Amino acid sequence: MQSPRRLGLAAIIAACVLWGGSFYFGKIVLRELSAVQLVLWRFVLATLFLAPLLVLLVKRRRDGMRPGLHLFPQRKDALLFATNALLMVPLQFVIQFEGLARTTATSAALIVGSFPLIMALGAVLFAGERLRLLGWVAIACSTVGLVVMMGLPGDGRTLLGDGLVLLSLVIAVAMVLVTQRLLRRYHPLSVTVWSLGFGTAILFVYSLAMNGWPTIPQEAVTWGALLGLGVGCTTITFSLWNWGLQFIPASEAGIYINIEPLIGAILGVVLLHDQMTGGLVIGGALILVAALLISWPQRRRVPLPV
Repeated sequence: MQSPRRLGLAAIIAACVLWGGSFYFGKIVLRELSAVQLVLWRFVLATLFLAPLLVLLVKRRRDGMRPGLHLFPQRKDALLFATNALLMVPLQFVIQFEGLARTTATSAALIVGSFPLIMALGAVLFAGERLRLLGWVAIACSTVGLVVMMGLPGDGRTLLGDGLVLLSLVIAVAMVLVTQRLLRRYHPLSVTVWSLGFGTAILFVYSLAMNGWPTIPQEAVTWGALLGLGVGCTTITFSLWNWGLQFIPASEAGIYINIEPLIGAILGVVLLHDQMTGGLVIGGALILVAALLISWPQRRRVPLPV
């Protein structure tokens, strides 16, 4: 394993660990704010912390950058950036936290365990990769797990909430595939900052039109959780994730997302006292087993003939 690949893998894993805390922080913020307001504040804070890093990078005159990478969006990529921004902020995260508002942190975290399978399918359908037999078995296992979980809602959980979280994962796959296209021509920090900034601006306009000016949180614990979301679970994680995607294929990076549901489920049970029903345990276990199957050591995938 070459050094850049090792560092890229470490960045992907670290991002997934930090992302696991987003469900815990989200539940705290949702006690005072709506899902739209939560996402808006989260990404306003994230953009404020990330933008100075981009300015610093510009001042250093692109030291250490790979030749051919840009820091500012080019006109020909405006639609690609707009698509990435729309998928990332207003769609993926608003839908995910609307789902979290209607289910438990533990349930939402375990459903996220199906992301590696959805990512693998996306790679097969849109990136020309092959999926081995074990991968199809994993997809079947994960599907059964989702049916068991979502078909047996318990305290604090609804079918709608779990379904919205699942839908946000499909949108996340589309976002990752678009992000990878941008990373061929742009510095990872640039992709993160401009995508978050544009996405936040879109969400602000929507929120202003639908609900007026953003609600200012009154509780200190809400601000603490928002900082956890904005800095820990967004500023740091997206920087690590996009940087790691330079060296790790999207389908392989998606495998490590199964770290996120483990962290999220543990925090939900230990800190939020979420109830662990039989359906949640069995379904969640099937999803995590499926994630392990899809990540089982294998030969390098061969692209399908064009």
